[in-house]
Order: sequence, then structure tokens, then C-alpha cells
Amino acid sequence: MNRDLDIQKYRNDIFLANKELTKKELFKDLLQKMYAQHSDILELISKMSLGAETTVLNIPRGAKKLIKKQNNL
Repeated sequence: MNRDLDIQKYRNDIFLANKELTKKELFKDLLQKMYAQHSDILELISKMSLGAETTVLNIPRGAKKLIKKQNNL
């Protein structure tokens, strides 16, 4: 594994990605490649990726409207 090449590929792929989910998956893949030999770190990466969606889904309904309104300004 060549870290420099992996990071360069990640940077190129991120610029081409147009969805946040795709960018998240690319970052997760990069971390998994970089820390493949460390099972404790891989476990932490998995836990982080599970928790990321929970925060977004728990936005109160009124806050969603406020965010949408601010984005339209």
C-alpha cells in the first residue's frame, strides 16, 4: 500500500463526487485502507460511520424548516 497514492486518489475522487454520502464513503474507504492492520481503529471507524446518520435524522421538524429557509436566502 502506498499512502501517498491512496491519498492522491482520494483527493481526485472527492473532487468528482457530487453527493455527501459518496464523499463519506470515500473517506471511510481511505481510513480503512490506511489502518487495515489496526482492528481497534477499524472498529472505531465503523462506529463513527454508524453514528453519522443518526444526528442528521434527529433534526427537529421546525429546525429543518429553518435550515431550508436559510439555504434559500
